Formats: sequence, structure tokens, C-alpha cells
Amino acid sequence: MDPRLHAYIQEQRKRGVPDSQIKLSLLRAGYAPSIIDAGLARQEHHHLPMALIIVGFLVVVVAMAVVFFTAFNRSEPSFLLDLNTKPLQVDVEPGGQLSFIKEISSMGSAKRHDMVLTHSILNPRNGDELLSKKETMAIETKGSSTTTIDIPADLSPGYYLMQTLADYEGKQAVASFLFKVYKKGPVPTCFDNEQNQDETGVDCGGSCDPCDHCSDGLLDGDETDVDCGGSCVPCVEGSCFDNVQDQDEEGVDCGGVCRPCLTASCFDGIRNQDETGIDCGGICRACTQGDRSFRDLDPREQLIFARNLATTDPDQAHDLCTTLTDQAQKDECIAQVADEVDDKAMCDQILIPSKKDSCLLSFALEGDYTVCSEITNIYLMNSCLNLEKAAAKKASSADPASGDALAS
Repeated sequence: MDPRLHAYIQEQRKRGVPDSQIKLSLLRAGYAPSIIDAGLARQEHHHLPMALIIVGFLVVVVAMAVVFFTAFNRSEPSFLLDLNTKPLQVDVEPGGQLSFIKEISSMGSAKRHDMVLTHSILNPRNGDELLSKKETMAIETKGSSTTTIDIPADLSPGYYLMQTLADYEGKQAVASFLFKVYKKGPVPTCFDNEQNQDETGVDCGGSCDPCDHCSDGLLDGDETDVDCGGSCVPCVEGSCFDNVQDQDEEGVDCGGVCRPCLTASCFDGIRNQDETGIDCGGICRACTQGDRSFRDLDPREQLIFARNLATTDPDQAHDLCTTLTDQAQKDECIAQVADEVDDKAMCDQILIPSKKDSCLLSFALEGDYTVCSEITNIYLMNSCLNLEKAAAKKASSADPASGDALAS
């Protein structure tokens, strides 16, 4: 056994220090657990012959004499260090500084001792050393100081181990702690196309400019309908596909905000008048096998033809829509037929979410609010629900019985 270790253990036991505390101090000083346990082990008790017992007694007497003699000589106790490190912060950015306090206590000697401290940043996953810094320090009984380490600017975000190793008189003491390197994100602004800070919309509201309620897809502000009425653009009744001359149309579903009106003829590419096909049949020439098919028409003509056909043969109109290869055109065609024949179930056959939401919303505009829960776009769903609330409020205010109930 190391004589210095033995002397240290004896000195601490004389002071009344428990073995557990002695072992902890020796572990911090870098001694292996097996060596410490051997040093702390007490004499084993065996059944021995009387002669050996007498010899043992004499050895004890001699040992006590040696101890007595040693005490009078006042030999210098063995020197051991107790090292601790305490971080002043555990989060740091790449390129920043990490500061911590190191506390060092001398155990067993009051003399001045010099030591070398090595501070290392280690990868805790594999133990690789990424950075190290050395400093020298003198200690007598106890001392503390602050150390600051510059974190490399290219150090990746994650957790790292800061280890401090003290080398003194052929021994070592170790202390360590974990810290985190993090990458600070961009500062939120009113121009980052994200709803953050205290914004009530994307880059608007709160500390940013007020949001324009006329384009948020909601029935709010002083609007009388979604994003129209009040201080917004006037709301327009009807649509370009309702077979009614409304809005600012010059004819049925044509003119104004709709497609230009065409004079019905046998050469307009539209099935109108009393034609049985496109520009054929009725007052026009007889239809032949060589007439253009539905897929030969341009997209606008396809939608008009399918919608007109739906008034007399919804199934055939739907079948024509399904023959289209362009998915967006096919979905729009089905939506037109669904609206014409008032069959919201057809909306389920539409694959593009935005097209399906528009199809469903058209039924909500006609007063069927059961479709609101099927709409996937949150803004359109809110608009649908707001329409329902507005309709319920309007119905409640128009019901005399409801008014009496409120008055009572």
C-alpha cells in the first residue's frame, strides 16, 4: 500500500472522519476504488493459536509505540485535493463564452502547493477532446476562482462535457459538468411570413400593422359576408353558373364578371338552342360520327357543356367529367355538375383538397352548413362556421317567439 495513502487514512480517522467520507475524498483525488478499499479494510478476525495471539499482541504494542513516537515527531500529513466546478451558465451560443467557478480544498497539509489545471471540452458520446486550456494555480488550504472558456464559433449545437483535471505531486483530481450549445434562431419580425410575436395574423396585428380583415377568409369586422360588405368590396349575389341572370351579367351566366356572352349559333362551340350535340342537331345540321368529342373541347367549353348536360342527364354529365385526364379540370367539372344538380355527395369524388373545399363551401353558401366539418382549409372552415352563426343569429332575431323569450 502507498505509505502516503496509509498515513492519510490514519490521519483522517484520528480526526473522526467516517470511512465513507474518506473514500469519497480519495475517489475525487483520483485513487482507484480497489486501492481505497484495501487501505480502509480492517484487520480480519481469525481463530489463531495462542502463540500467534501473543505475537500479535506484541506487534500491536510495538506499533502503538511507533505511533506515539511519530506523533511526537509531528510528521507532515499527506496532501490531497478536493476539486469542484460550478457553471455560471449551462447554455451558450457558438462563439460565446462559458464561465464557471472552480473550488479547491487542500486536505492533510497546510503547506503551499502548486498544481496544473487542464480544462477540456469533451464529446460525451465518444470522449473526444474538442478543446483544452491549461492554467497553473497555487493553493494552501482553500481557494476559488472563475475560469472563462471561449466556445468555438463552428461548434455544433448539442450537449458537451466540461472537464477540469488537476495534476499535483503525481496525483490527479477531476471535476466536470454538462453544458449545452444552442443555435439562436432569427429574431421574429413583421416581415418574415410567419405568425409569431403577438401577431393576430401573418405579419399583422399586435405590434405589427393592423390586419386587413377584408382578405383573411373570415366573416369578421363590419363585413356582411366573407371578406365583402361594410368597409370591404361590395358583396355580389349569385354566380356565373346558377343559370340565372344576376350580378352584373348581360345574359344568363355571361357578361359582366362572367364569360363574355355569345350569340347562340350553330358555330359557337356550345350546345345551346335546341341542339342535340355541340353545334349539331335541332335547327343546326344533323349530328354525325365525325363531330368533336367532349375531350376535344377547350376547358371552358367542357365545363359549360357538362353543366348544361347535368340539367337533363346528371349521370352522363358526371361520366363525361371522369373521362378528363387533367385532375384539376376533372375536379372542377365534377364540382360544376354537383352544384347544378345540388348533390353535395359528388364533392367527395374530388381529389384536390382546395377544389373539394370550394365544392363543399358552395353548398354552405346555399344554406347547407352540414358540410362545414368536412372542409379541410381552416380559414374556409371558419368562414363556413361563421356563415352558420350569422344565419342562426338572423333567424333568431326574425323569430318573434325568440324575441319574446329574450325580452322576458
